[in-house]
Amino acid sequence: MAMKKWYILSGSVLLILLLLWVFRFALLRSIGYFLIAEDPLAKASVMFVLGGNGYDRGLEAARLYRDGYAGSIICTSENIPSNIKILHMDQPESEMTRIRIIREGVPESAVTAVHTGTSTMEEVLFYRDYCRKHRIDRAIILSSKFHTRRVRYVINKLWENEKTKLIIRGAPSLKYLEDKWWESEQGLLMVNNEYVKLIYYWWRY
Repeated sequence: MAMKKWYILSGSVLLILLLLWVFRFALLRSIGYFLIAEDPLAKASVMFVLGGNGYDRGLEAARLYRDGYAGSIICTSENIPSNIKILHMDQPESEMTRIRIIREGVPESAVTAVHTGTSTMEEVLFYRDYCRKHRIDRAIILSSKFHTRRVRYVINKLWENEKTKLIIRGAPSLKYLEDKWWESEQGLLMVNNEYVKLIYYWWRY
């Protein structure tokens, strides 16, 4: 009986491993797709662009603006990238994102850099206060695609009973494909970091 149980257990483990191997790409895609939590696009009064990865997010923000989805753009974050500090510059991520957007043809008058926020939580708090003060009816929050799940988690915590309707959108990466993220070191790092940060946010907030 003991030997029979061992055979059954070994066979079950081998079967599971075989199934994981056969369906590995589908499983890996699902791991990445879980991090993407976007809303359908609609026109909004303002678009907020979260700090970090200003190149990708700036490109997508400019595209959405040109397509008429937002009348103005506000870039946030007071963090200064370490590589910029090496050059003895003090431009925060918000200003760098603004520069990227303007270089894509968006009028300077339509883009504002607000040097505030060191985390997703702090930036969303600023968005909430801004929308309250200016009575915004609808706003777009733009980040990277794999960051949108955490953005939605923060919004669910902070946006209850708010009058402003939010549309969460994600900019595609120029360094990897979201549906093949495991084929790139940048994709591996992004997915790993987002799951670690999600766990941290669930634990802390």
